[in-house]
Amino acid sequence: MRVLARSRALAFATARWRSGRWAGTAGPSPWLRRGVLPISKRSQDLVRDILPVTKVGDATIRAKSGLLGAELGKPSLGWMVGWAEKDSAQTVFALNMDIREPRHIPMRMTLTQQCLADIGAI
Repeated sequence: MRVLARSRALAFATARWRSGRWAGTAGPSPWLRRGVLPISKRSQDLVRDILPVTKVGDATIRAKSGLLGAELGKPSLGWMVGWAEKDSAQTVFALNMDIREPRHIPMRMTLTQQCLADIGAI
């Protein structure tokens, strides 16, 4: 049951992220990171708990990715939003990139890591 609740919380957050006022931005990442979104603390904790985590050296990246058009079998825009944690610093990020070929899809995390490394966030 807990897995289902987490899936519903993530689906709700993702739908709001993609279609609402946050579309194309870092979305609720800064507020989710601080736990101050206008939804229950429990829902925020569930979403934060299931965000994919990538470790890079002594840094942690918590991010949500997506593909616009994937539901039609023709992804055209890829995104990656979240935050990086290194020592006591936290850096919020948002990446949008054109997806012209299937090989571009996994490049979202690679490009995110390169950008975060360039600014010293990881």
